[in-house]
Amino acid sequence: MKPLTQFKKIGVLPVAIALLLVLGRAYAIDVSPDPVIRWSNEARKAIVPPSAGPENYGRRGPSDAAVYMGIAHVAIYDAAVINVPPNTSAAAAIATAAHHTLIGLPCGLNTTEANMLTGIYDNYMNAIPDGEAKTNGIMIGERVAQAIVTLRQNDGRCASPTFTPPPPLPGVWEPNPGNPPPPIVGLLLPGITPLALESASQFRPDGPNSLTSEEYAEDFRNSADSTARRARRHRRCKRSSGPTTTLGSGTTACSASSTTADWILCRPRACWRWRMSPGATP
Repeated sequence: MKPLTQFKKIGVLPVAIALLLVLGRAYAIDVSPDPVIRWSNEARKAIVPPSAGPENYGRRGPSDAAVYMGIAHVAIYDAAVINVPPNTSAAAAIATAAHHTLIGLPCGLNTTEANMLTGIYDNYMNAIPDGEAKTNGIMIGERVAQAIVTLRQNDGRCASPTFTPPPPLPGVWEPNPGNPPPPIVGLLLPGITPLALESASQFRPDGPNSLTSEEYAEDFRNSADSTARRARRHRRCKRSSGPTTTLGSGTTACSASSTTADWILCRPRACWRWRMSPGATP
């Protein structure tokens, strides 16, 4: 496995990371999913506000929290799968990478949040026996965190965008009223460097075809042909010599002739033709 510090592929769930740790014994000495799960939860508690659960002490709204959690998970993943010396504590590497990344991100945790997370980190590390494995793990975690923090410099998280509402028109979004007006959720998000995409508009669909384009002309011809076919079916139904049956909801069934079993079912916008058993009616 390759580390994801380049943020090209980060579609990895904690469960998948845990499986990698269990299977990839070449990466670390203590191959347990516990550090991944533990530090995913610790990151979440430092990012998400208490309104999402009393164990949380962060202050990030849903959109901002997703960005910070994504960055923290990349740190956890890299620390778990990066090639390391054989005698390396995965727990020390993962904890250090997650902690140092969240602490080191500009415009990230405030002082209270940072102190809370550091206290948890210190207690966690004190429970890991001193020795070469722990030292190697801390070294790997520090390197991962440094690379990710460097990568996320000037990524738009520190911006202070303002929203100037356009003139009110039908279909134009308007913020909720208030004095002062409530914050707009996700206002920062469009300006933040994506985690995995090349750009925020990478998969945005194109606009409609130009009125002078061959594609528009082809679509128009198809639409006109379809309209003409429906009109011919209506006329055929109206001109039929067979009996006519009203089925309700604007639907009429009429036989194409008095001698065949072909029927035409007509609604205001379409007609269908089908064949029934002789003597049968809709």
